[in-house]
Amino acid sequence: MAYSTEPITLSELSEKIRNAIVGVFPFSVPVVAEISEMNVNANGHCYLELVEHSRGQIIARIRGIIYANRFPLLQSYFSSVTGSEIQVGLQVLVMVRVSYHSLYGLSVEVNDIDPKYTLGDLEQQKQLIINRLIETGIHDMNKSLPLPKIIKNIAVISSPTAAGYGDFVNHIENNPYGFVFNVNLFEAYMQGTQAVKSIQNAIHAVFDSETRYDVLVIIRGGGSKAELAVFDDFDLAYLITQLPIPVLTGIGHERDNSVADFVANQGLKTPTAVADFIVDLNLEASSELNDLQLRLKNSVNSLFNIENQRLTNLENLIKNSAYLYQTTNRELLLKLDKKVSKVAQNFSHRQQVALNDMENRIKYSFKTFCSQQNSLTLYFEQKLKDSVKTNINNLRQKLNIAEQKLTAINPQTILNLGYAIVSKDGKRITDSEQASVNDNIKIHLSKGSLDAQVTSSMSNEQ
Repeated sequence: MAYSTEPITLSELSEKIRNAIVGVFPFSVPVVAEISEMNVNANGHCYLELVEHSRGQIIARIRGIIYANRFPLLQSYFSSVTGSEIQVGLQVLVMVRVSYHSLYGLSVEVNDIDPKYTLGDLEQQKQLIINRLIETGIHDMNKSLPLPKIIKNIAVISSPTAAGYGDFVNHIENNPYGFVFNVNLFEAYMQGTQAVKSIQNAIHAVFDSETRYDVLVIIRGGGSKAELAVFDDFDLAYLITQLPIPVLTGIGHERDNSVADFVANQGLKTPTAVADFIVDLNLEASSELNDLQLRLKNSVNSLFNIENQRLTNLENLIKNSAYLYQTTNRELLLKLDKKVSKVAQNFSHRQQVALNDMENRIKYSFKTFCSQQNSLTLYFEQKLKDSVKTNINNLRQKLNIAEQKLTAINPQTILNLGYAIVSKDGKRITDSEQASVNDNIKIHLSKGSLDAQVTSSMSNEQ
């Protein structure tokens, strides 16, 4: 086998590679990458793996190191600016010196890191996610859900040891109005690589439970922007938009605003603010109920007074009408009774006069006959007496019959026999055509009278 050049050793090749790299990169260069792995060993050196993604695939990977004499300084500066430590998953802008080692191969030495780039990248990623949600038209789906008038059952997703959760429970349970709530905690990691999946699992657990919750509360106390970046995840935000109950978020400090806050029904500043919002919502409902109760009470009292006055007026009207009707018909009966009595007296007087006249004529005729027929007196005396007695008895019988007839036609006698006198508007009626259906009539009885209403009318011809 022939070679164009003389063979060299592996170390000589490594040296040539190192010299070539140093020649191309004699100074530090800025590099944008993502920290995929990070490990600080016992001697204080921080070993990194930097990667670049494209369409979900890693297209570049290189090892990096931050030496122990520099790592604490970079960590402290990065934390003071971003509020978070250097950690896996962050997109960073680092100044690196490219090096090549014969044993360890190609690597980069990280000399500096720009925390402002990381903050800007986080904000940029958040804005891209928000724009994506808006473009899909789902960003306001949960916001469009109406809040319950009264909130009773509350599902809370949080870490059980978080101070924010403790503040929420304290405010919700010790509210000054004595409202009682059913608060159930669904535990989840609220930071780190497992947080998004953990929160999603907690959301599914809420809807797998038997309780029907009025609202879902997601709370986390303060933290750095990097730590709160968990709530800028697209999949988590998408899941929130699809939930059938209102979601209330209280994440971070007042200055923080996450994608989860953007898509939630109510994005409130802190866990305490969420608790106060729920209490205030119930207070508003309670005030409305008290107002409705007072208005209903006043309406009922007003209606009762109106109806009571109406009944009083109606009662007085009935009493006055009954008294007037009774007085009118009593006068009518008294007049009728006096008229009948007068007619009976006149009839009896005329009969008595006629009887006396007849008796006088008989006596006169008898005397004349006795004078003319003196001879027959003794013969006819007894016969005449008998005849006179018979005539007198017959006349008295006729008189009695006449008196009985007068008595029979007396209205009070008719009433005593069970008959009745019917009048309408104070006038006596004897024909069914004198009254119509629904007319009010008065029925006079032997004792007292009755008010009645005509329900049907039938003539004798029918």
